[in-house]
Amino acid sequence: MATTASMVLCATSTSPTVDYDENATSLYEAIGNADWETATQICLSAANNPSQRNEAAIWVVRYQRDDQGNKLPNNAILWRFLPIHSACALNPPVEFLR
Repeated sequence: MATTASMVLCATSTSPTVDYDENATSLYEAIGNADWETATQICLSAANNPSQRNEAAIWVVRYQRDDQGNKLPNNAILWRFLPIHSACALNPPVEFLR
């Protein structure tokens, strides 16, 4: 089990991003489905395996799209969230936030 100190992460505006409509992370999808058990396992797995990509630090971005679903040429952003932002909006169990 990872210690609390090893689970602290840093995400900045230059951290990696994924497009919500094309390749949202499995962590973000689990949170969106309120599948707290899967979301917790994804986080613990990353905390226990430093070489694994830490999805908690990846920004999920939703871009404006035209009527055919294509990104607009200026890549205008509708929203940009870290998984924790979406989790908090869904009132997760306290165990997930720990």
